[in-house]
Amino acid sequence: MPSSLCGSLVHLNWLEIGGCENIREVVSVEESAGHEKLGKILFPQLKSLKLCFLPKLKRFCAGDCIEFPSLEELDMQNCGEMETFVSNSLPSHIDNENEEIESVNKQHLFIKDKVKFPNLEVLKIRNKEVISEIWHGDQSSTLPFPKLKKIELVSIISESFKFSFKFIQGLEHLEHVRIGILFMESLISSDEAHDILMPSRKLDLIALPKLMHLCDESVQTCKTFRVVEVLKVSRCERLKSLMTSSMNFQNLTTLSVSDCDALENLMAATTYRNNSTQLQKNDTNNWE
Repeated sequence: MPSSLCGSLVHLNWLEIGGCENIREVVSVEESAGHEKLGKILFPQLKSLKLCFLPKLKRFCAGDCIEFPSLEELDMQNCGEMETFVSNSLPSHIDNENEEIESVNKQHLFIKDKVKFPNLEVLKIRNKEVISEIWHGDQSSTLPFPKLKKIELVSIISESFKFSFKFIQGLEHLEHVRIGILFMESLISSDEAHDILMPSRKLDLIALPKLMHLCDESVQTCKTFRVVEVLKVSRCERLKSLMTSSMNFQNLTTLSVSDCDALENLMAATTYRNNSTQLQKNDTNNWE
């Protein structure tokens, strides 16, 4: 799609592109435009964007800071070569299949100050191969999707992919996290367990082939799951223990566990006592 056409699509609210084997970018800057890049606001009324089965897609567009002001749902599925959503590099027409679009920031899907989704509520990333991080930038800075309610990461098969709960800590509206087919032995590292509180009330863990523990075994106290109300775990065949004495699930109301063949125990004997003690402490603090 030429960039000159974007300005006329002011009423476009739904865009789906799928099954186009040779597409390398969605919006291209015409050769006649030289080094001119896209404007800051793209598709002002677009609410849903789905990119599916685009094996050669490298990026959505080129630009400095692109904003999708109305976008509520972003779904990327089977876009295995997409390294970054918005890139600086020009020319925008990619002739060389092996060209690295953003060599400096390669493999960061969303780069600080490059793209903004101020009203995005649902983010789905499925069947990715090349990314190592979703978000690149200072975690204390403004995230590109401050109103995100649901994030789904499924089948990111690169073993170099790093998922940190620090990424979602600043998402105060987040309600649902769904993680599936990622190569990780534990969700929470020893460095994160003491500081990271996941704001989401619902957590789904689906088909994590290497997952053995929710937290590193060396962790003494894990506060990450204190807010979680609904926990669903399925097809994690190497998972040995679910809840240990270091974890706090004081708000858990619904627990579903299925097809975890290596699971030896659901919770440690002291887990319930520790959570009860924590609840009593919270009640006491409320009266002070």
